[in-house]
Amino acid sequence: MKESPDTQTPTKKGSSWSPGMDSKPATATDRSLIGPTVVIKGELLAEEDLMIMGRVEGCIDHSQTVTIHAQGSVAAEIKAKEVLIEGTVEGNVYGTRRVEISKTGHVTGNVYAPKVGVLEGATFKGSIDMDPDAEAIERRFREKSGIENSFEKSAKAQKPSKSDRKVDSAASKVETGTSNNTTGEDNAEQAAEKEHSNTTSTTGSKYGH
Repeated sequence: MKESPDTQTPTKKGSSWSPGMDSKPATATDRSLIGPTVVIKGELLAEEDLMIMGRVEGCIDHSQTVTIHAQGSVAAEIKAKEVLIEGTVEGNVYGTRRVEISKTGHVTGNVYAPKVGVLEGATFKGSIDMDPDAEAIERRFREKSGIENSFEKSAKAQKPSKSDRKVDSAASKVETGTSNNTTGEDNAEQAAEKEHSNTTSTTGSKYGH
């Protein structure tokens, strides 16, 4: 893979990035784990650090750090704050902060992140777009994957839609109208009874004398 002189992707074992993201293999400490015998197909959402040692097929929408272990494999679009790839990935990778492909990593797909690291020994087939705009990267992922933000989706699920509010309002009006109609019927019945009473009283008076 040829890179321009200004590309900021480290290709040596000792990068300047923080420990745990370059020279040392990731561990399962303090993070959720998808075990080596687990296979997940579909949309995977998470808001905590995640390590994948099994296989995921579909889409990964993450707000923290995703690590694909050397034993793990992913055939999906991946979006996370930070993505560390030690295993195999087939699909585009979106990192709103950074993406690193370790020396044991194999990636077939495009990478979008403000910072990208490809260490010596890694296998990479695709293109790199080092966009500093994290929101633009997020939007690109949404357009490609076709899924909404998990937080927005949750908020929409809890908030009643305009159509629901219109239905509730219409039902309230119907109930009010029914109540008004009932009141009108009661008044009509009372008026009829009063008129009947007056007629009876007049008739009785006429024939009583």
